[in-house]
Amino acid sequence: TQLGDWGYTHLLRIRGDNYCAIRASLFQTLSIGNITDCSLLANVASPEECVDPMFVKYPFLENWSFGNREDFSKLGTKEKALKICVANLVYQLDKVNKTTDRIDGIVHFFTEINTNSSLLFECSLMEAAKFFMFIKSAEYWELS
Repeated sequence: TQLGDWGYTHLLRIRGDNYCAIRASLFQTLSIGNITDCSLLANVASPEECVDPMFVKYPFLENWSFGNREDFSKLGTKEKALKICVANLVYQLDKVNKTTDRIDGIVHFFTEINTNSSLLFECSLMEAAKFFMFIKSAEYWELS
């Protein structure tokens, strides 16, 4: 059976690294909506401004664990590194949101980060996605 017979028109090869689940979640989330419209970014002038309040609200973020594929300490403190990661991701997602064909924009996004970007840049996008996922999980937990 051809995958196209089942309605699949785009496939993304997911690497077997520590970011594979995050990459897959990001792909799925992008395919169904605009994740830069989240409440975390609603009241800030720039994306990186959303990090500081989260470090105040969740002090255990100081224990944030970055993936081992790249040395994030060269970006400064964990808080500063996460600000860079968030800014990178939001900038890239804004480019996806501005494309006329959303699927082509998503495919281009993943193709670019998988083939034409530095390892640190690619990892920073995954760390930002991980950060947003963590914050959303914490918000859901607080509601329960």
